[in-house]
Amino acid sequence: MNKKPLFTLQQLTRIGLMAALVFASNYMFFPVGHTRIHLGNIFMLLSGFFLGGLHGGLAAGVGASLFDLLSPGGMYIASAPTTFIFRFAMAFTAGTISRMAGKQARNVTLNIVAAVTAALLYMVLHMSKSFVSTYMLGSTIEAAFVMALEKGRASTINALIGICASVPISLLPLPFRKQ
Repeated sequence: MNKKPLFTLQQLTRIGLMAALVFASNYMFFPVGHTRIHLGNIFMLLSGFFLGGLHGGLAAGVGASLFDLLSPGGMYIASAPTTFIFRFAMAFTAGTISRMAGKQARNVTLNIVAAVTAALLYMVLHMSKSFVSTYMLGSTIEAAFVMALEKGRASTINALIGICASVPISLLPLPFRKQ
């Protein structure tokens, strides 16, 4: 019996390319308090748009968690597992919603809805994790709330950057778009 491979070489190449772009774009940042503003959301959303839910989610999760694992000074190593899950969810959501009208993912309204929904999902996950982990480390509820709000401000800026850049780019006819 001839079994179909889980991923083709072409699919793995696309996932790897987008994971590399996600990884590299996370290095384009500036710190803001205990968090940072970065360009990674652009490529995480584009991973979903270009590759679809599953493949885009894998690319975003792998690229972002690799950044955490190799972060300067090991600053984000402990966050790598949740980063994989949260960023996978973000790109998976964007890719799944954007494909509702077909595989091309060139519907501007659907892509805006997909990007906003995916960014909001990530923000809720990230802020919730921040609140719970800060509180569990012995901080007061008030301190945990303040930390979650600080993460929320940076996440909002990152989300807006990601949405405003990824939606127009997603409409371009690119050669590596999954057909």
